[in-house]
Amino acid sequence: MKKSLLFFIATFLLVGLVSCDTFRRYTITVSLDRHPVLTIVNATGQPINLSSPVPGSLAQGARAMFSIPSLDADARQVYVEYRIGGFSFANQVTVTSDMTVTLTERPPVATVINNTGFPITITSPGRHTLVSGGRIDFPKQTPTANQLSVTYAVETSQFQFSEQVTINDDDVTLTLTRRPPRVTVVNGTGSTIQVTGRGPLFNGGNFSFFKQSPAANPVHTFTYTVGVSRMPFTEQVSVTTSDVTLNLTRRPPYITIANRTGVTINNVFIRNSAGSPPWGSVNILGLQLNPDGTVLRVGAAPGDLVGSLTNGDNFRFWTGHLEGHINPATFDVRLDDTHGVSYVMSSVSFGNDITLTFTQAHRP
Repeated sequence: MKKSLLFFIATFLLVGLVSCDTFRRYTITVSLDRHPVLTIVNATGQPINLSSPVPGSLAQGARAMFSIPSLDADARQVYVEYRIGGFSFANQVTVTSDMTVTLTERPPVATVINNTGFPITITSPGRHTLVSGGRIDFPKQTPTANQLSVTYAVETSQFQFSEQVTINDDDVTLTLTRRPPRVTVVNGTGSTIQVTGRGPLFNGGNFSFFKQSPAANPVHTFTYTVGVSRMPFTEQVSVTTSDVTLNLTRRPPYITIANRTGVTINNVFIRNSAGSPPWGSVNILGLQLNPDGTVLRVGAAPGDLVGSLTNGDNFRFWTGHLEGHINPATFDVRLDDTHGVSYVMSSVSFGNDITLTFTQAHRP
């Protein structure tokens, strides 16, 4: 019995070893054979139209994959042909395994930059809105189209301009700079002024604006007053196609009273000549003045050495501080001496700085 059991076990082990070795040495390996894949990537910066290997369109940055069959597994010649506008491009590649072809050839490009300072609307070629500082690319359309003309309208105005650039074989840049002419108004009067329709403008300050229409009146008129005199001044500038600057310089005049009467003067009065109105109550000699003759404040403070003009002295003041007086074309000026005697000049024009010399001959 024991001999039979041992024989059975030995036989089982021997068959098992032979079977495992046979399975191990005769295992069948199965693999899948397929055609290589060609991946085409559009990196031209523009949409393209493929004509080979398969007709179709491909957007910028997009890719397409093609399985490349061939009887000759070692030499699969593929032509990649595409068009951009009127330009054709071709590449020949040998595909023996999966590969990627990146397309970069393209027509030359004109980059248009808006440097007008305004938002613009390009009306040709195409229609595009471009903010100030914005840019847009226009590819050359055909090998013979060497001129690019860009027509654009400036927003907030009725101006339209055209600018051109030549495109040969290389990329070019066209910077748009044409815009409506600018009018700059500068206060050069030496004092703060009130500009009609604009408000106050400090000395040395300025404001500017652009002409709205090429058909508008080229003459621009500005009216302003200086100081508290309310004397209006008008200045003009003509605007055609170029920027212009208008420097406002007109102002109420400086008046110098020269006392050559032989006596001391206590009062100086000014009135409008028209209609011979009553003399005002403002004694010019009672105004506290700066060294240049402009008024520091109305009314003399106690202890101020003002209020008299001795013989041979001059007294200079700026009429821009004489409220309500500097409106008509001519004025009357009266001096009173310490004895109550008056000296009068009538119908004096204050259009420009002037010196009025009073003598005994000016007594009424």
